[in-house]
Amino acid sequence: MQNQDFDIESLSQNLEGISNDYQQLIKDVQNILRNEIVDEDGLIKLCQQGFTNQTSRLRGIIWRLLLGYFPLNRKYWTQVIIKNKDNYEKIKKENIKKAPPQKKNDHPLSRNTDSDWNNHFQDQQLWSKIQKDVIRTRAKELGKEEYREMLNRILFLCCKLNKMDYVQGMNEFAALMQCQIDLVFICVQVIQMRNYRMRVMHFTVL
Repeated sequence: MQNQDFDIESLSQNLEGISNDYQQLIKDVQNILRNEIVDEDGLIKLCQQGFTNQTSRLRGIIWRLLLGYFPLNRKYWTQVIIKNKDNYEKIKKENIKKAPPQKKNDHPLSRNTDSDWNNHFQDQQLWSKIQKDVIRTRAKELGKEEYREMLNRILFLCCKLNKMDYVQGMNEFAALMQCQIDLVFICVQVIQMRNYRMRVMHFTVL
């Protein structure tokens, strides 16, 4: 992601027909985001007034800041995204694998906890369990198969890395951030749930 993706002026285009008060709100948010160090408290207060879909790109930046994905210092934003893209690719490679090769001391019916085949079938069961919920999750926003596959993969990795079982509701939480923000953010924030933190803010920011 290049620096121009964070051009604050371009994040709130197409605001025709909205109230003067809302336009002023957007200007106030932009003023905070222009600073080298973002005023977090000031940003939270503005967020409590809510944002419309007309400012979805601006809202995505705000989510990343308030959930701790972006540091308050703007100059590190691009670096953070590049680092986490690389990290996500590494996580996928290590945890999403094809069926293991046949070995003399291992076979598909093995129940041993250290069996590659046993672990493979457990992964397949987990993937299928998640998939059943993902298929009916936010059909309007996630209509494309690639988006559903992405959400399935994110939830699968979340469970694998945190050694936890999948439960209903995780799909809605992950899909919400997927729709509102972007792939890299959701991968880092959901997969690494042990580091996740939610700021106190009014949910009209959604």
